[in-house]
Amino acid sequence: MSYRKILVPVDFSSSAKQALSYATFLAEGLGATLHALFVWEPPRVIRADVMLWSETQGTSLVDHAREVAESHMESMFDELGIDKQRRPPHTIETGDPPDAIVEAATSGGYDLIVMGTQSRKGFDRVLLGSVSEKVVRTAPCPVLTVRPSS
Repeated sequence: MSYRKILVPVDFSSSAKQALSYATFLAEGLGATLHALFVWEPPRVIRADVMLWSETQGTSLVDHAREVAESHMESMFDELGIDKQRRPPHTIETGDPPDAIVEAATSGGYDLIVMGTQSRKGFDRVLLGSVSEKVVRTAPCPVLTVRPSS
């Protein structure tokens, strides 16, 4: 099987940064294209169209989250030493992370998903679930998970 398009979901955690670094290495070696994806899940107790106000302007919670995510994405690329000319394209989506990741992989025709995993155990895993586990179970392509380094 050849991998030509790689999707890397990121949440700006250390394991996501490791996954992006590994996916960059893979993409270069395979001659594949790489695309980073961040999915923001709005809080369930606040409407996403709520306006936030500064001294000069108002912005919706969704727009504010998008601005913050763009800043984090650029910082993550800087931290990994990926120069501006080699940075992969990226998308910022709103929704349920596992569903949005699988939808992006399906609609984008990706051959591989490379993603970090938080290695939750016990009650945390039952309570919070595992995004990577849900993606592995429902993705239309292979999923390579990258554990956080110890």
